[in-house]
Amino acid sequence: MAAVVAEPAMRVDPVGANGAAAHFAGVYAAWSVDARQRADDVLEVLERGPRGARFSRQPRAARASFLRGCTRVTSTFPSGPERERLALAEGALALVGVAVGPGEDGEAGERRLASV
Repeated sequence: MAAVVAEPAMRVDPVGANGAAAHFAGVYAAWSVDARQRADDVLEVLERGPRGARFSRQPRAARASFLRGCTRVTSTFPSGPERERLALAEGALALVGVAVGPGEDGEAGERRLASV
């Protein structure tokens, strides 16, 4: 959450990340087993981070840089590793959207994640 919501372009106070994480935990608890597994899959791949370094242990700037790198598109029809990076970014943003999106509840968050 902090790596995304603290980005200058987002203009969200990083202090809000803890509240967003707590909200996400509550929504996550209400999800179906399948939705929780999809979220866990995204978080697991994300945690492997850049070049095997744990994402959560990276400085905030490095985490943000890693996520920005995942969104770079170099071809009209991405495939292989590029598609995997884009899917990771899409999944990560879907999870952040659950935490900071307007009026997200468990069902809406589950639908958002299912579209990834």
